[in-house]
Formats: sequence, C-alpha cells, structure tokens
Amino acid sequence: MKTILFPISALLLFAVPLSAEQKTLFDSNSDLGGFGGPTIKITSIMDESSVLMGGRGGGVINSSFTVGGGGYGLANNINLGTFPDYEYDLSLHMGYGGLELGYIFNSDEVIHFTIYCLAGGGGVTIGHDPGKDTYGSDKYWYDVLSDGFLVLEPTASIELNLTQFFRIEIGASYRYIDGLENKFVTDDDIDGLSGVVSFKFGKFEGLLDGIFD
Repeated sequence: MKTILFPISALLLFAVPLSAEQKTLFDSNSDLGGFGGPTIKITSIMDESSVLMGGRGGGVINSSFTVGGGGYGLANNINLGTFPDYEYDLSLHMGYGGLELGYIFNSDEVIHFTIYCLAGGGGVTIGHDPGKDTYGSDKYWYDVLSDGFLVLEPTASIELNLTQFFRIEIGASYRYIDGLENKFVTDDDIDGLSGVVSFKFGKFEGLLDGIFD
C-alpha cells in the first residue's frame, strides 16, 4: 500500500502548481468588441492636394487594444503632365492597405485619445486616358507602368463617443513609403502627412459575451 501511496502523493504535489489559474489574452474575463467604418484622409501627393478614401475595421480587446486592418485609395486624379515618347498627359492612380494595431486610452470617457499604426503595402499605376473617341465614347485607360511599395503609417487621434455604437476619430498620420523605383514617381512624392477622419460603427465591448465563459 505504501508503495502505491508514495507515487500518488508525489503526483499530487506536482499537480498543485499546475492547477493555478493560467493567464491568457483571451479568457473568461476578456472584454471583446469590434468596429468598422469609412475613413477619409486629406493629404498631399506629388505636391498636389489629394484625398484618400477607404475604411478600417477590427477587434477591440479589453476596451483598449485594437487589431484589424485598413485599405485606402486615391480619390482624385493627379495629372503628371507630358513625358517624351507619350502622346497624352500621364496620370497617377494609387492604393495601399495592411494590418493595423492600436491602443485606446480611457475608452469609456466621452473624449479620449487613440493611437494605431498600419503596416502593409500598396502600388501606383501610371497611365493615360485618351478621353473621347470620334464617336463620343470613352476610350480605355492605358497603363504605362505599375510599381509596388511598402508602407508604414502611424496615426494619433482624438476620439469622440457620440453613441454607444458610433464613434468619430479626428487626427493626423504620417505615411512612410519605401520601394518606388521608376522615372515617374519616387518615395518622397508619395509619403507625407495626412489629416484623418474615421467613422467607427460597432460594439466596443462585450461583443462575445458568454463565448469564453
């Protein structure tokens, strides 16, 4: 009997520390939410005032940490002018997106601060639009060159809780671009400061109540 009790007792002694509560990012005490909505960025591209339109979305952990993504595209036409060997003026199209990680300070306060950073990639397309043909119909856009880039864009904002399910962020970001190597546009032409307005719809806490209970 003693030879049986000894290994059982030893096993229980080793098991006691294992029975302590394990701390994880997602557990029964986690407060989870989610949001999504459109974003407008006022910026300068190629030294021309420009508008980037897009959207953001993601999850909110414990009313503080945000994990999600965003994507943005150039809403206005940027005319690059004429170049040798090209019959028409060339124009720039651009878009980018990626993963966004952020933090919300004092989320329950009516007015509070948020920070987040986008890391991802995008591309530019240089081409020309011949306009109308002799019959008045639109001719097709013709690509001259496409080029990709990496982007890193930190943002700092003031957030206003308008309702329980609707918030507005107003802030500023800086777009760091790397990888453009062509004769039409460079990294310095695309990177720069933006004014940012985000409309966030969602449930910012308690979205998955009961799932981890």
